[in-house]
Amino acid sequence: MKEEILDTGLEKKNTLREAITWWESKRLIFNLIVGLVGGLATLIFMTHFGLFDLAGVLMWGVVANIMYSVGLVLEIWNYHYFNNRLTMTNWRWPLFVLGTVAYAIVSWIYAKLYYSYWPI
Repeated sequence: MKEEILDTGLEKKNTLREAITWWESKRLIFNLIVGLVGGLATLIFMTHFGLFDLAGVLMWGVVANIMYSVGLVLEIWNYHYFNNRLTMTNWRWPLFVLGTVAYAIVSWIYAKLYYSYWPI
């Protein structure tokens, strides 16, 4: 009985490690796609670019990475609260693609709106 409990804990630990590895191995791809789309939109629509704009771009990147971590947080909640009943491994790619495309689209739209409503 005690060995079963220890094995379950080890299995959960390995599964969480695998989830972290999966999500972190895709973070660079996410950052490149969102960064390229946002950078291209900024170059196309920008009327000016100053220190305030640079701070905004950096904050946008920080928020993007926080939002990216939602996928991993969902997996951790699944393991902790639902004992892996939701089989999040089946949802990794759809969540990754949906989140990346959505954030890239929002980055494009935000750059367009920012430079069209606040031209200097």
